[in-house]
Amino acid sequence: MWLRILLITILFMKSFEQLEPNTQENNVKYLDTFDLTWESLGGKKILDAGAASGEFAAAAKQNGVDVVSLEIYANPADKEIQHRESYVVGDIFKMPFKEGAFDLVLARAAWYPHLGQFTDYIMALLSIVKDGGELRIAPVPYIDVDFLKSAVSDVDVQIKESSLSEERYCVIKKNSKNKTAK
Repeated sequence: MWLRILLITILFMKSFEQLEPNTQENNVKYLDTFDLTWESLGGKKILDAGAASGEFAAAAKQNGVDVVSLEIYANPADKEIQHRESYVVGDIFKMPFKEGAFDLVLARAAWYPHLGQFTDYIMALLSIVKDGGELRIAPVPYIDVDFLKSAVSDVDVQIKESSLSEERYCVIKKNSKNKTAK
């Protein structure tokens, strides 16, 4: 158990190392993690869950893409917060958004604090994904796809390896109404 916690902590810290400091290059690396491009995001309503200071939303705006940032551990007065007009301080389990509000939800390293509640975490994020939309989570050192498919109905789950960043990520596509775990 302690070894697992240590491994998760190391992975969590390593994923933040890869994204600091905020540069255009690091925002492109963030996209690469999920095999996305600025062009592929155009016209979509996007949530960055676990957004830290909102630097991805700020970079997205510069590239013509609208992204809403969600962060639980933030002080709204923090001078580091970028792109304040789309920055929301809130809890994934007390979602401040309407059901089906987003086409795409990105969660990079945001799931580590919820490891013991992983299915609940997935359900909370899926509740704000539109039918036909996607939830993308990274990094994923291990996800039991069969368990996830059995726990959450009406989704297609794939584990992919990023073609550019050497990280594995999970794509959960919401196929139809999905309100409860099985």
